[in-house]
Amino acid sequence: MRALILSVSLLIASLAAMTAAQTHPDFSGTWIPVNDVGTQPPLPPSTPDGPPPPPPPPRTLSITVTQSPSQISADRRVDVAGEQTVQPFVYRLDGTETVNHMGMLTFRTRAAWDADRLVLSSTVSVPGNAAGELKEVYRLVDGKLVVESTRRGPAGTFTSQTVHTRQQ
Repeated sequence: MRALILSVSLLIASLAAMTAAQTHPDFSGTWIPVNDVGTQPPLPPSTPDGPPPPPPPPRTLSITVTQSPSQISADRRVDVAGEQTVQPFVYRLDGTETVNHMGMLTFRTRAAWDADRLVLSSTVSVPGNAAGELKEVYRLVDGKLVVESTRRGPAGTFTSQTVHTRQQ
C-alpha cells in the first residue's frame, strides 16, 4: 500500500513538474509585415444616420517584441498620416491589467495564454468616454508571427489578420 501511495505521489509530482516546465512561444524579435495590405483593416462605409466610422488604425511598419516570463513589450513602429512614430506597449503576463497610451487613447489590457496563443483583451477609452474593445491574438505559424485583431466600437466590429516575418 505504501508503495502504491509513493508511486501515485511521484506521478503527481512528475505531472506538476512537467506542467510547470511547459513553455510558451517566444515572440521576441523585430517583425515586418509580409504585405502592407494586410496591416490595415478595411473601414466600414459611412451611413447617413449612423455613427461615423472610426479613424483607420496606424499602418504598422514593424513590431519589436521583447519577452520575459513576466511581461511582453511590443514597440510598434507605425506610419500615421505620413509620419513615423514608435508606440511602446507593455503587457504583464500574470493576468493583471496594464495601462498603455497611444495619443488620446487609453488601453486597459489583460494578457492571457491560450495554449500557444497570446490573447490581449483591451478596453479602449478617450478622456471621459469608452471608445470600444480590442482583442489581439498573437501566434507563431511556420516561423511567422500572425496577429489577429478584432475591434468593436459604436460603428461595428472589424477584424483583420496580419502576417509578419522576423527581420534577420
